[in-house]
Amino acid sequence: MVNSTVILSEYQPAYESNPGFWFGGHFLGSFFDMFLCGFMLHQKLHWMAWSGDDRRFFKFIVHWSTFWAAAMTAYTIAWTFNIFVTNFGNYTSAVDLGWQTWCHLMDAAVILSVQAFYLDRAMRLYSNSILVPVLVLPFMFSSFGAVLAGKIVQGTIDNAANWTGTEQGISYCYYTWLGTTVLVDLLLTGFILFGLFRSRTGQTSTDKLVNRLIRVSVEAQLPGTIIAVAFIICQAVPGWLPMAQFFMLWHPKCYVVALLAVLNFRFALRKEMSTLIGSDNHKREDDDGIALRPRALSPNGSLRPPRSYREIIEEQERQQVEGTKQAEAYA
Repeated sequence: MVNSTVILSEYQPAYESNPGFWFGGHFLGSFFDMFLCGFMLHQKLHWMAWSGDDRRFFKFIVHWSTFWAAAMTAYTIAWTFNIFVTNFGNYTSAVDLGWQTWCHLMDAAVILSVQAFYLDRAMRLYSNSILVPVLVLPFMFSSFGAVLAGKIVQGTIDNAANWTGTEQGISYCYYTWLGTTVLVDLLLTGFILFGLFRSRTGQTSTDKLVNRLIRVSVEAQLPGTIIAVAFIICQAVPGWLPMAQFFMLWHPKCYVVALLAVLNFRFALRKEMSTLIGSDNHKREDDDGIALRPRALSPNGSLRPPRSYREIIEEQERQQVEGTKQAEAYA
């Protein structure tokens, strides 16, 4: 069991000299986390109203990630209550690594599941190519393994000598976790953007759809990556530890909120695509009349039917099929 008094002896003078700075990050982060939790639950209710046809894999990802994100909010409330109410004036809970490492584990559980969703999206864009998981999965498992290793190492601290010797080891574990998290985010974003970009066909409707998917993909994956980078910087810079704790408390919500935004966006996108298909069918019905025009003379004098609008767009549709198919697979 962690002996918090060992760590407290190092940080207590700083806590007493400027408590607002050292505890402000935790206090504000917990409130921001609760706000994002409510927003996340609202998004999930919207998703549940339209998710009847979603794959079981997607449903599992949503329930798993939202459960652990909500559990971390409840855990953060308990931790905050312990610091500012139950043990007010006693800084032991603030430096107890047991509280922090459980937060890291729940954070990693959320991120791993959300990254699995984007990995599935990337594989579908590349026709289930084995190359994508081969490049991404080792870093995903390394990320979660680093957090687990940090929790195990934290459990060995029971005296001042152990704390001095293992503090750096714990830091390395969490740098590895955050670094591999950022790397996986960048890899998945790159795969998805390149897969969507190459599905562009030059047709206005398809390219417009693909551009929207590209924009949504970037907007969904960028916040979590930025927060992870900020987390690393604050953890590495001496004296910025309170800011690192601020980002830590709501870091997983960035991933879940973005995931639910993507899933809810698909419903509007599918409705728009069905409307577009209905419009195309209406045009084909109108084109039947064009095809009944009198036959024209070919250069050799023989009669041939004129090329109708329907025949013209069929050629364009053949070029459009591959791009639209990939866009639909992603959506």
